[in-house]
Amino acid sequence: MTGGKQGVAEKFAKAREYHRRAEVQQQVARQLMERVGRLPLPASPKVLEIGCGSGLLSQLLVNQVVDGHFLFSDLSHAMVQRARAGLASQGNYPFVVMDGEQPSVAGGFDLIISSLAIQWFLAPAAALVAWKNLLNPGGILAVAGLGNQTFHQWRAACELAGVPCRTPNYPTLAEMAGWAGEGGTTEEGFITVERPSALSFFQGLRAVGAHGTLVQAPPLAPNLLRRALKMADGDGSGVAMTYHILFRMIQT
Repeated sequence: MTGGKQGVAEKFAKAREYHRRAEVQQQVARQLMERVGRLPLPASPKVLEIGCGSGLLSQLLVNQVVDGHFLFSDLSHAMVQRARAGLASQGNYPFVVMDGEQPSVAGGFDLIISSLAIQWFLAPAAALVAWKNLLNPGGILAVAGLGNQTFHQWRAACELAGVPCRTPNYPTLAEMAGWAGEGGTTEEGFITVERPSALSFFQGLRAVGAHGTLVQAPPLAPNLLRRALKMADGDGSGVAMTYHILFRMIQT
């Protein structure tokens, strides 16, 4: 595990309110499962979830994939423990702590699924190729990640304020459509959340551990940050921040 990823794991380990406050993550998990439901799975499918977090998608999987044989995984040991505890009343499901970019599991899966994990990867396109190679013939790869229009309001505010923007460079729809070869479908969606201020929005990100990036960069000087926050707040009537969600679905 690289130092950057260790930092990501530690942020999520400290996010004890994740399961309760991860509203966008819950919506994306539901939308991803809706797409999986349109595709055929064999009886008693073998399912791998990568980046299970606290178990938001995991819960949907065990409820909707009938007679599935599941393996749940995450980079963070603390998140694995929370997801395991959340599913304990429904069964003794297997979990593994692993780096999703370098999966340390044998293949033979009918469904590999991941929701809002790949934006933390150094090489997400290569990861999807590795996952695809773990599928059985006819297997399904279902992935949701952030797209390039995510937090475009904050990017605009930083530009107007003349302040560097630390938001990562997420892929475009066309770029993700080329990941893991031709075929399949790539769709996009948008989820906009409203908060009293830009500061309260970013405090919410911190509460669920979804702040920072893998790329180490010096934080903005306080005066520059205040300038950008003021620009984002506008007239003080509240702010809206948009998540751009990309869904990549492939059947081998």
